[in-house]
Amino acid sequence: MYLRLFVVTLLVPSLGFASHCPGVLFASQLEGIKTPVFPRDSYSLWSLDHTGWVKLALQIDPISQTGKFLFYKDEKWKKNPIQRNDRISFYSERFGKKWTGQLLPCKATKLYEFKNLSGGYG
Repeated sequence: MYLRLFVVTLLVPSLGFASHCPGVLFASQLEGIKTPVFPRDSYSLWSLDHTGWVKLALQIDPISQTGKFLFYKDEKWKKNPIQRNDRISFYSERFGKKWTGQLLPCKATKLYEFKNLSGGYG
């Protein structure tokens, strides 16, 4: 069974992202990532613009308990559940309009919204 998780927006006042800088946060900053369940490759980032939904690049890097990047010999690690210390990075300059209830581009079980400092949403 393949679970599609739609990542759109997380509103945390202290997490404003400058539109010209990559956004970086740890999975522990996302509500609901207390017990890892969903595979890393089930997360996606989308932005809404005047033409509709646009898929944005999203990178999840596994990080060890001591803060070091983990490197795996194959792609199987992407099927493992996201961990609280995984680093999530993205480019916030591509963020668009705020989601106001439009149909989502995929079936989602959890929804987050990110806001950059220029007022764009992803």
